[in-house]
Amino acid sequence: MFGPEQMRAGLLLPLDDVIEREGIDLSTYVPSIVQPGDEFSCVWEDHLYCLGSYIGSAQMLYNKDLFDAAGISHPAPWPPMTPEEFVDIACQLTDGTTGVWGGAASDPLAYLPFDMMFSPDRRTATGYTNGPAFVQEMEVLASGYEQGCLPPSNVLDPWEQGRDYFSQGQLAIDYGTTVVPTPEGIDPHFFVWSDSVGVMESSDNPDEAKEFIAFLTTEGQRIRYETTGDIPLDLAEAEAVN
Repeated sequence: MFGPEQMRAGLLLPLDDVIEREGIDLSTYVPSIVQPGDEFSCVWEDHLYCLGSYIGSAQMLYNKDLFDAAGISHPAPWPPMTPEEFVDIACQLTDGTTGVWGGAASDPLAYLPFDMMFSPDRRTATGYTNGPAFVQEMEVLASGYEQGCLPPSNVLDPWEQGRDYFSQGQLAIDYGTTVVPTPEGIDPHFFVWSDSVGVMESSDNPDEAKEFIAFLTTEGQRIRYETTGDIPLDLAEAEAVN
């Protein structure tokens, strides 16, 4: 998994040549990976330095039956609920007598945007990570644990066990298929990543390594989908496999 630090430092070789040679059409790939600007973008100064075989993102999944039983309206696909609404609904759906948790959030960084943690030029954390807005959101999430509406990680790890609890009807809110809670005043977004594979500048076999990446991001996407069900990074491929 590579990022802009390695690209800026010159530790990776650009992949433009193998993309052109293999005729890989990046126009149908998820834009945040193959276009500049996003956090996990593989592009730096107009060159592509990595590619992957799938797309992942932090999202939210909700249990319609539990919402209906509690008389709570389903969350809208867009815009997202606020963290305050997330905790409030989680507490309404929590039922200690039946062992149902109203929500789960293993890591607040999964939905609190990085924009809240740093200055716009990304050079200052003081006053942002420990600033009133970010601290307030931490306190909101902490209140969910304090009220017994969110399971602590020693009880349930939502990343690893969330799908099990959700499928058993013991979890009403977890990450999945709609936008994650977003604080007011922050632009809603989907936090997206891929298995970003690149070629080290120091590689003894750069051409062979590039050939592997070309395989990984084409036929490899189909193999990954067939074996794990992960959504392909190439949206044309995702459509082809339905």
